[in-house]
Amino acid sequence: SIGLYNLSCQDDLHIDSNIIKNCNTGVLSSSSMGDRLIFNRNTLDDIISTGIYIQGDSGVYTDNIINSIVGGNGVLIDGSGGANVSRNKILGVTAGSGIVVDAPNSLVANNYVQSEGVGLAKGISLESGGSGSDVVFNSVNVTGTDVVNGQGIAVNGGTNYRVKNNIFANNGGGYAAYINSDISSFDWDFNNYYSTKNSLAFYLGTSYDTLSSLVAASGKDSNSLSVNPLYISNTDLSINHTLLNNVASPLPVVLDDIDQI
Repeated sequence: SIGLYNLSCQDDLHIDSNIIKNCNTGVLSSSSMGDRLIFNRNTLDDIISTGIYIQGDSGVYTDNIINSIVGGNGVLIDGSGGANVSRNKILGVTAGSGIVVDAPNSLVANNYVQSEGVGLAKGISLESGGSGSDVVFNSVNVTGTDVVNGQGIAVNGGTNYRVKNNIFANNGGGYAAYINSDISSFDWDFNNYYSTKNSLAFYLGTSYDTLSSLVAASGKDSNSLSVNPLYISNTDLSINHTLLNNVASPLPVVLDDIDQI
């Protein structure tokens, strides 16, 4: 079952302030007519597979709350690319990924992402189709207990990513970052990595215990940090560590902060 299926429309379609519950896919957008679904301030609860599945043309998905995704993804960005996924709270993703980026030139910004469970638990996953996308100013908290498959950010392919000003925290004993691609040509810096595991990150086949060793291996993150963000709770990802105040690098593509909205 699908809560909302957007196949095509004559003009931009605005969906605002609704509740979608108890279905396999909360939203499936597969328009191919060049028009956009503008989906904001909605609540999706108890979704079995995928909260928002973006298959077609670009759209705008902002200020939504996505709760309790079981066995799938909070947001799956597929299709032709250019989607804007910003200021969403994606919480309680079990056995899946909070946000999967598999379409080019997408914007993933200012989201709260929390994944949990005993197996697969990923925050943000970058795939081969996501080249040219911006992943910026996101706060991730993985509380799943799998020490390998719990990953704050995973990189499985794609080129020309910008990954900056994010917090990738793993409070379940897994990796803050699990990177299977060479990121030496990416715009990748000013992030914060934290894990309760001895190995902070996995990069091109090797585990690294410290941020300094990851920087040496990747050539990136020279301005990044590795501190506990001290989130208010597992699902309230407001930070309380003073070292993270005012350390981000300004980007014109993002002018606000989810903590101040």
